[in-house]
Amino acid sequence: MYFIYNTFVYLIDFLSPLFALLPGKTGLFFKERKQLADQLKSLSFDRQPVWFHAASTGEYEQALPVIKRFKKTYPDIPVVLSFFSPSGYRAKYKKTPADVEVYLPLDTQRKARFFLRQINPRIAVFVKYEIWPNFLYELKEQNIPAILISAIFRENHPALKYGFLRKALSSFTHIFVQDEESVIRLKKSGIEQVQRAGDTRFDTVVELPSTTVDFPVVSDFKNNAFLIVAGSTWEKDEEMLLALLNRLEPDKNLKLFIIPHEPTPENIRSLTKKIKHPYALYSNYDKKGSKAKVLVGDVMGLLKYVYRFGDVAYVGGGFGKGIHNTLEPAVYGKPVIFGPNYHKFKEAEELIKIGGGFSVNDISQLEKLIFRWMLHPEEKNMAGEKARQYVLKHTGASEQIISALKNFIT
Repeated sequence: MYFIYNTFVYLIDFLSPLFALLPGKTGLFFKERKQLADQLKSLSFDRQPVWFHAASTGEYEQALPVIKRFKKTYPDIPVVLSFFSPSGYRAKYKKTPADVEVYLPLDTQRKARFFLRQINPRIAVFVKYEIWPNFLYELKEQNIPAILISAIFRENHPALKYGFLRKALSSFTHIFVQDEESVIRLKKSGIEQVQRAGDTRFDTVVELPSTTVDFPVVSDFKNNAFLIVAGSTWEKDEEMLLALLNRLEPDKNLKLFIIPHEPTPENIRSLTKKIKHPYALYSNYDKKGSKAKVLVGDVMGLLKYVYRFGDVAYVGGGFGKGIHNTLEPAVYGKPVIFGPNYHKFKEAEELIKIGGGFSVNDISQLEKLIFRWMLHPEEKNMAGEKARQYVLKHTGASEQIISALKNFIT
């Protein structure tokens, strides 16, 4: 399997100039790596850095609280942050606390060796599922400690099924996992250097309610209405939410603030064509906006801050590959609704168990929930408080990881 893996990666690397000509995300993935070698050669550090690697934006959110705490504890030690995907790399607009952001090269031995030679990290910290055999081999060869954080291993995880991936996993100096089941599965596979710390995302979202924000557009739009804030929505989510509005209006004082997963001009145009009620775009909101029934979030960077304005939250993706971040609305004390595809998301399963999260399969189930909460706000508030307490109970993973990293700082 390792031979097949290497052959496949080297073939992709060889064909990367052709792949860079492709449209969309695939072409971007290869095109933006063209200057990586020159970027790496230009790097220079006064002190040996720590290297964090995240695949994309989700993993970046898990790395973020650890990086912040690391920089606070060791302000003079540089941090290099690498990404695998273009969407992750473009998270730089969030102004990461890292000193340098780069792409991760493809996982060949030659490129891994070159990357490590240019960065020369004292520690490498990988997030969640980032198990790259050749990088881990080179880290072990160069005696550079490798840490895996916020990992979770379910039954039949590829890293536990295939020998070459299990060998790569065993190369980690230490592994921090999210739950006790992952500890048990790893130890059954002969990997002992593991401990449960939890999910670092809790440490990120717990700071949101205390963040001072000013969104007069949302406040003006909501007024005294019952507001659903729907975030990271896809087409099926949007169709159901808009159908709900058609059912409950004009009898109910209900409004919808909807923020698509990808608020591109094309997606916004497609969405607005389906809206049968008066609507407003966030980007050009004016006095007439308060009369609208739907507010469309057509700009980036809103979502995690504006959940606070809703009476309930709807998190999209549950009618597709899987739901998005449910912790962001939960921390504000909002009941969290999502579609049926949530079973790979531990926090969603646990929110349902405690009565803070709710999965719906169709518009009838969604209508029953919203209608009941509009009639009985005390039930809505109770569910929201359960969601908030769940988040507060699960913080602290980042501090455990920082305490472990201290052992490698000399």
